[in-house]
Amino acid sequence: MKQRPIETHYLSLPADVCAALEIAVGDDAYFEIRQDTVILRKSTGQETEETADDNQTTIRPFITHDPGKIIDGRFEVIRHLGDGFRSTSHLCRELHTRDNLVVLKTCLPDIAKDESSRARWIREMRASRNIQHPNCLKVFDYFSDAKNLYSITEYVVGETLAELQDRRENIAIDRLRNIFIQLCAGLDAIHTAGYLHRDIKHESVFISYRDEIKILGAGSVSRTGIAANLKKVDGLVRTVDFVAPEYLEHGVVDSRGDIYAIGVIAYELLTNNAPFRGESIIQLMTKRLNTDPAPPEQYRPDCPKELSDIILRALARYPENRYQTAKEMLHDLNEVNLVHFWPKVF
Repeated sequence: MKQRPIETHYLSLPADVCAALEIAVGDDAYFEIRQDTVILRKSTGQETEETADDNQTTIRPFITHDPGKIIDGRFEVIRHLGDGFRSTSHLCRELHTRDNLVVLKTCLPDIAKDESSRARWIREMRASRNIQHPNCLKVFDYFSDAKNLYSITEYVVGETLAELQDRRENIAIDRLRNIFIQLCAGLDAIHTAGYLHRDIKHESVFISYRDEIKILGAGSVSRTGIAANLKKVDGLVRTVDFVAPEYLEHGVVDSRGDIYAIGVIAYELLTNNAPFRGESIIQLMTKRLNTDPAPPEQYRPDCPKELSDIILRALARYPENRYQTAKEMLHDLNEVNLVHFWPKVF
């Protein structure tokens, strides 16, 4: 299979990370840093892997389960839902209830086979079960068999914020405010439980048909307490658009990096524009390190200045100028004076 061309950049990251980092051309790829390996995750249902030692490419399909298959004697597969960068998801029915629908996530075989990845997955599942909040996707159970790792999560009818964003709708301000409030409430629950998310983006946030927000992938969390150094974080996965400036300069992230990502989501949903633009990744990163985004109210005259200021503070270049906690941002969002309020659903 012919591989898509890859453009190599060396950003302001630690030297040992720069030596391994390659970024794919286009917006449909994610990058994962795994020692001397760069894994590009694409939306094709496959993954492309390149190592620093050679130019060989390995294409591995995601796991699929046929409808009617019984998993662990408890779950009957109904249909395939989609693929993520580490797992594939299927809608299942719990056999003991027959009417309770759940999502079965099956990890890629490489994660199940690799001892360190398997141990990290178990830690992440334990962390996810410790985070109980209406705005965080519930993890009910996790288990394994001889070949695979599985997790069971709640099933929510709706779409991701990425799908909502792609329609480029002029979303009402009061509805957006309610979305941002729920995002901050869920993120505060993750931080309060003692974890960082580290991968907040449109694709990792689900919105139900009732406008209920669910933060997905809380299992990608790491322990808080001290800032996490990139060189010590195995398999840190980010999309370029959500990387905080301090991550680029020092390879260090803390809870304020999650708040920065919330700011990016809020800015784009409100304005239908990215806070920073560039003709290349280098230009984009340079702007992020040296400039501030235009106030959202410039794109949306109906946006209250208070809401615009909240988003800009979340996107502050220096983490000390940002909201220090998600709870602080949540408080300010609740104080925004709107004539009409979207009814709360949580």
